Amino acid sequence: MQSNLEGRLRNFRLEKKDAPFCIYETVVNGFQSYPEASEKKYVKVTIEREDLFGNKNTGLISSITVSDEGEGFTDENLKAFKTLDETTKPQLGCKGVGRLTCLKVFSRVKIKSRYVSGDKVYRRDITFDPKNEVQVSLEELSEDILTTGSEVSLVGKLPGSLEDKVASSEAIRNGLLSHCLKFLITEQSNFDVLIQDEGVVTSLQDELKSKLKETPFTEEIQIGGHCFSLTHILLKDIKAPSYIAWCGNGRVVLLDPKTLNLLSGISNALKNQGEGLTYICMVESKYLDDATYADRSNFSISENDDSLGLEELSFPQIKRAIEPRIRSFLKELVEKEKLENFERLEYWGQELPSFKPIIDLDKNIEIPKGASRREALKILRRTKYEMADEVDDLIESSKQSIEKKGLAGTKEAVTKIFEDLMSHRAVALNKSALAEYVVRRKAIIECFDQALSSDFAGEVKKEEFIHNLIIPMKCDSSNMYFEESNLWLLDEQLAFHNYISSDIPLNQIKIAEIPDDLRPDVATLKLCSYEEPIGIGTSVKGSISIVEFKKPTRKDVKGSVDQVIGYAEKLTENKLRSYNKRPVRCEGPVFGYIVCDIDSSFEKYLRTNRGFKKVDNGFFYSVMDCGGFALVLEVLSLDYVLERARRRNQALFKVLGLE
Repeated sequence: MQSNLEGRLRNFRLEKKDAPFCIYETVVNGFQSYPEASEKKYVKVTIEREDLFGNKNTGLISSITVSDEGEGFTDENLKAFKTLDETTKPQLGCKGVGRLTCLKVFSRVKIKSRYVSGDKVYRRDITFDPKNEVQVSLEELSEDILTTGSEVSLVGKLPGSLEDKVASSEAIRNGLLSHCLKFLITEQSNFDVLIQDEGVVTSLQDELKSKLKETPFTEEIQIGGHCFSLTHILLKDIKAPSYIAWCGNGRVVLLDPKTLNLLSGISNALKNQGEGLTYICMVESKYLDDATYADRSNFSISENDDSLGLEELSFPQIKRAIEPRIRSFLKELVEKEKLENFERLEYWGQELPSFKPIIDLDKNIEIPKGASRREALKILRRTKYEMADEVDDLIESSKQSIEKKGLAGTKEAVTKIFEDLMSHRAVALNKSALAEYVVRRKAIIECFDQALSSDFAGEVKKEEFIHNLIIPMKCDSSNMYFEESNLWLLDEQLAFHNYISSDIPLNQIKIAEIPDDLRPDVATLKLCSYEEPIGIGTSVKGSISIVEFKKPTRKDVKGSVDQVIGYAEKLTENKLRSYNKRPVRCEGPVFGYIVCDIDSSFEKYLRTNRGFKKVDNGFFYSVMDCGGFALVLEVLSLDYVLERARRRNQALFKVLGLE
């Protein structure tokens, strides 16, 4: 049976991110070309980059040459090279497909090799490309040339293969460091890779020594009767993610950062060290050797625990077994990070109190060292949403279970739903929502305080700012969200209404047809509830509230009392209807609020001329008989409104530590 190289290449897949593997494989082949007894094993990688408009450091690779001083392309090695998928060194992990990765990235491979046969030295030149496959020429060299070795040149880079960050000097250096890590660690001073790129020569052995945080630690464990070797490596300053290196037949097959990221605390423990650490767990076993795919892209090991034979291992099973060993090796770092992360959580719980209930419930939330407010918010919001999804799923599952069992309406059903609603996560979410609302209230009160300060720009602007802070001007219920109104600053009851208008003439409000352009600052209609159903043709009881703001420091505000009375008369003498067009019967009192600065003259006027009672400094009230209706009118100073709002919310602020 013969093989067709072009057809084999078409069926051989290599993702763009894996394009540098052709370099890695060529380097490993160069290392393995040395006789086992060799004292020193060196491989040199020379990278040539394109020269565009006189700039050679464009980053675009034109060719790569990998040279070694191994035994060279002997007759036996040449035979293996010319036969796809055949190898003469299975014990070294050679699968016979590394050469295919080269032709997926470069158009051809050119090899110059010297080897000894008997007492003679030969030079063998080889050209390898898809069309001509393997072309060989042979030349006998003079007896004084006794050095052996090979130069493998990868030339004619194919478009789109090595043109992005995977081809940068740093990426290739770190990639080779990872791929050759096993050799660098086990062979130590006996093995090195020299990389010449853009005029700089780098020794991977020196690179490794400079980046080793401590001496690698190797241990063996038994998993399902199979022996596994774990080598724990800590590197510094390589700006690479931590990973598990799954090895097969002496080479790294898979770099697995995902499994490490799933282990709580480890990722942050490494990232948050001052120098930044990369952890590598190199896993080796004959079990992995036997399960390595021919192209070294993966292992024939199940990703789940189902339907396995007695002697078969799954990847989850292997990962569960090595996790405690990883945690043991990194224990000191993880414990240190855990304490520091706890301190960060305490800090962000104070800075972002609306998330404190979430943080108190889940101390495993990881916030990176030096995280900005925006980054911390993003993490906490994601945690909150995930928690909310879990609670929703729990409640929905309970509802479905109750429906299937026919328990709807029973004591058991009520108890189950209650338990779900009162679960720790559900309570934490409710506390978080309340905390968010309380934090907003505190911010509004602080804004109100700032507006009253003497250095706030202009009294007219101050009045507009205060009005808009409490409720946006020139809006009504049709174009205003509930959250935009802060009428609770004046009275909690004002926050609950069916219709509200702000700075809109009476002839434009949507609850009556009033032929008048008088414009109250705020007018609200609240519908009263009935314990019994409303009969057909009957109207709904309602309650009217009116708010009038006066410019801070304004002296002449005595007319505001009659102004509010006038608004009340207009609203009560006309037929009112609810926002959904139902008739409203306002039989109870109208509530009025005048918000202004109160000087001694205005206070005397209120108490002497209008019969107001003083409740507190800055707070006066009167119940007036206005003929067809009663008016309960409160006059509140701006400072009193501020302080009363603070007092009302003080208990909530104290619980959240916002005092």
